[in-house]
Parts: sequence; structure tokens; C-alpha cells
Amino acid sequence: MRTRTILGAAAGFGFLFALFVTTEIYLLMWTHGHSYALLLGWQLLNTLPWVLLVPVVARVTRRLPLLPPTPRGAVVHALAAVVLGTLHLAYGIALEIGLHVFDWRTPRFFWPTFVSSLGRVDAEIVLYLAIVCVVQALDYHARYRDRELQAARLESSLAQARLEALQLQLHPHFLFNTLHAIGGLVRQGRGEAALEMLSGLSELLRSSLTEQSTEVSLGHELELTDRYLHIHRVRFSDRLSVTVEADAEARAARVPPLLLQPLVENAITHGIARDPGPGTLQIRALRAGDRLVIDIFNSGARVERERRGVGLRNTEERLRRLYGPHQQLTLEDAPGGVRASVSLPFRLAEEPA
Repeated sequence: MRTRTILGAAAGFGFLFALFVTTEIYLLMWTHGHSYALLLGWQLLNTLPWVLLVPVVARVTRRLPLLPPTPRGAVVHALAAVVLGTLHLAYGIALEIGLHVFDWRTPRFFWPTFVSSLGRVDAEIVLYLAIVCVVQALDYHARYRDRELQAARLESSLAQARLEALQLQLHPHFLFNTLHAIGGLVRQGRGEAALEMLSGLSELLRSSLTEQSTEVSLGHELELTDRYLHIHRVRFSDRLSVTVEADAEARAARVPPLLLQPLVENAITHGIARDPGPGTLQIRALRAGDRLVIDIFNSGARVERERRGVGLRNTEERLRRLYGPHQQLTLEDAPGGVRASVSLPFRLAEEPA
């Protein structure tokens, strides 16, 4: 804590303490007719030295803390408590006599009063030790909070690094698969289709590799998915039929980048590509209360549930790290094919994560 902060906190506490003690004395000596203002002024002046000494005690405590105990620290704090406590006691007696706070029947002199009051030094020592304990407790708390913040930053950095690694893993995955499909077109003698597919792949890579955000709008993700599907429309010619249903509200929702591409790729590779007949791919997104639900249906062969490819495992891990238990990714049989369903917390693109 800074010196100004410590001094300000000590002054605030000292004022409240003086106000409390003054009120107590005033009420106990109600019949004596003492002036409340005079009592408060005396108590404030009596508290002022300890308030001014708090930063000094704090600095000594930080250099020689009581915990863990050391011989040097114990000796220094013991001497400081006795010396400062005795000096403050003498200051308080001199102040009381000088201001004539109380009406004594016999005149009071400093030295006899000081000697007879030495038994009150123990209260001054306790006050000094209380300041030391409070300062050390606040320092421990500040260090604990600093370590918590550092741990949170490290954890956040680690999580971000893992997410980036997972996202980067997707790029070579669909790149190799797409190049393999282009090679198949070349072997079939469909050179023009292969060139068109290669051009689409170049455009898709240009868009996806420049995306560095943790979340993007679903509308942006649908645009990338459409470019990816354009590649497969060239590959499958008239065999692939695609429909997309997503209103403006759903398109404005936040989703992880490259969320749809591995799910669409899985639907095409394990469903439509295995069926020699026409294939259907349907993408549907809607808001259901505070959830965003995305369904991807593909016709054709069923997915082998016991085998999870890189795309699905990667997507599941990314969703788990981003949303924890507040996400769900399921694969289930549907009439005529398979449906992949993703459920996420609904947040608009401009809302904070």
C-alpha cells in the first residue's frame, strides 16, 4: 500500500476512534458540564501522533515483520513499542494539563502525574502492536491478491495458447482433405473442376487464416462455411444440395471461429460422400431462450460413433475450454441421415464475453 493510502486510512480510523472516545467520556461525565468540543479537540490532538506514526511503523514492519519471527525483529519492535508508547503517554499528559481538559481540585504537575501514570504504558504498547499486526495482515492480503491475479493471467494465457493451438490444428486438417479431393478430380480428368476448387480453396484460406479472434459472429462463420461448401459443390457437381436457415438475430450471435467447417466436413465425408446418390446438407440456427442452437443435418450413411475424427475432437475440446459446462455438442441419428447439434450461450456480437 502507498504511504498516502496508509496515512489516509489511519487518519480516518483515528478520527472515528477520537469521536467514539470523546462521546463515551462526555456521556460518563455528563454532570460535570464539560465542553464536548474541548473534549473532541483534546482527543483528536492526542490521537494525531499515532496517526502520523502509522506510515513509519508500516515501513519498519515491512523491513522487519513480526511473522516469521526473528530475534532482530522482536528486539526492534519491543524497543519501538516501549519508546513510542512512553513518549505518547508523556505527550498526552502534557496535553491534558496544558488544555485544562478536566477540572481537578488540586493543581496537577507533569512529572508526578507522568510517573504515577506509567502503568498505562501497556495500553500504548498494545496499540503499537495492533498497528503492526494490521499492517502485516494488509500486506499479506495484498500479496495474496497479487498472486491470485498473476495466476489468473497465467491461466488465461495458457487457455488462450491452447485455443490457438487447437484452431491452428484445424487449418492443415481441412487443407489436406481438400487437396486430396482436388487430387481425386485430377485423376478423374476433371481439370477445370479441379482448378475451380483450387481457386475456392485459396479464397477460403485467405479468409480463415487471417481470423485471430476467439469469437466471431455466426453470420461471418456462415460466410466462411459457404465458401467451403462452394469447393464441395464443384466436387460433387449436382449431387450436393445445401440449405441454410438462420435469421438476423441468430446471425448476430457469437460463436468460435471455424465452428461449422469441421462439422460440415464431417457431414460430407462420412455421410454424403459415401452415398452415390444425391445428398442433402441442412444448416439451421435459431435462438432458444438464452441459448443458440445450431443443427447440421446430412443425408446418407450414419456416422461411426466409436470413431471421432480430428475435426470433431478438436471442436469438442475448443467448446469445452471456451464455455465449460455451458455448451453441448451431440451427434444423433435422424430420419434419413445424421444430425449434429451445438448448443451455446446466446450472446450478441457486441456483448462482452
